[in-house]
Amino acid sequence: MKIGILTYHRSINYGAFMQSYALSQRLNEIENVDAEIIDYMSRNMHWYYKMFTLYRGKKSILKIKNRIEMYKSFKKDLKYLSLSKYKIISNDEKKVFKKLKNTYDIIIVGSDAVWNFEKRGLPNPYFLLDDFKNTKKISYAASCNGLKYDKVTPEQKAIIKKALSDFNYIGVRDILTEKMVNEILQKDVAIHNCDPTFLLDFEKDKIGEEFVQKLKTKLIKKYKWDTKKKHIGLMLSNLNGNLAKRLVHELKNKYGDEYQIVSIYSYCEYADIKYISDLTPLEWSRIFSLFDITFSKYFHGTLLSLKNLTPVIAISAEYKIKDVPSKVEDVLKRLDLDELYFEAKCENDINWSNLMKKVDELLTEFPKNKISLSINNEKESGIKFLDYIKSMSRGGTK
Repeated sequence: MKIGILTYHRSINYGAFMQSYALSQRLNEIENVDAEIIDYMSRNMHWYYKMFTLYRGKKSILKIKNRIEMYKSFKKDLKYLSLSKYKIISNDEKKVFKKLKNTYDIIIVGSDAVWNFEKRGLPNPYFLLDDFKNTKKISYAASCNGLKYDKVTPEQKAIIKKALSDFNYIGVRDILTEKMVNEILQKDVAIHNCDPTFLLDFEKDKIGEEFVQKLKTKLIKKYKWDTKKKHIGLMLSNLNGNLAKRLVHELKNKYGDEYQIVSIYSYCEYADIKYISDLTPLEWSRIFSLFDITFSKYFHGTLLSLKNLTPVIAISAEYKIKDVPSKVEDVLKRLDLDELYFEAKCENDINWSNLMKKVDELLTEFPKNKISLSINNEKESGIKFLDYIKSMSRGGTK
């Protein structure tokens, strides 16, 4: 059974890469399944990612150099993805569909924010709005995260309804997407799926302890990783204003030089290691195991820290619709770990006394068993999906 995965594997985003990798890895373990990632990207997004890389380093030539180094590190790990032999870069969805028709028995859309159409327009290939006579349409952990759903027009809802009505299975990642799907289709059809990164198996995926030790050696040689100190990881953003400056100040004031503070994904002038720019996605997925605690603005930074059984404080500043949690808040509530969530757009939004109290608590008594159990419980929704695909591969599910 031939399966094509239509997702965001080429974005310069560690989580997007790793969710693609994890889903394809697990699907290809199923007997009679040949799964590949459809090597598609719109022409607009192709240039957006390149310009975004340069923009994020606009403040200095050195930072631009670092961002290019990061871009190259992503390209280096593409060989580990089960990519289709063909590549499509086009804004023309009809051209995309022409290539996909009669190529796959199943097309799986997702994971990630594939149904946020604000940058890609509507319709777009991720809604598969065309007649695929011999292909089953499925979504896995699809999300519309970031979409201002309260501002979606009736015309747009009609397009989405027409598209999703033709799906055999609609798996979603978060409450917002579940709400959108069920409301538009006027029935409860959305099935919750865990993010694919919960399905990572570090040893089986050859990113186990030996891989981590090689990564550590690289960090010592190139970045002066101090083996005599403990480590705090930062995965923040320039969009957080002065939050990073205040956070480092609070950490240094409380713990002195006991910890080496390390910034990944973006440059932080206040960190001891200001930017590890050449982390490949696979290296990124395991660097969290070397931290004693992580501070992450990002969804997958939060998840991979927990997956590595490392404490994490999630600092989110995402757009929220009334009464609907952001994707980070949503997943932490599912894991019964919402005490790790701090909503903040800048330093003034945080109660620093409460935050530092939580940091101290996590560093002294981190509930690893609870975390492990929560992850395994959430992972069950992914295993059920894989069982569904197994049944289809045996001809047992329509």
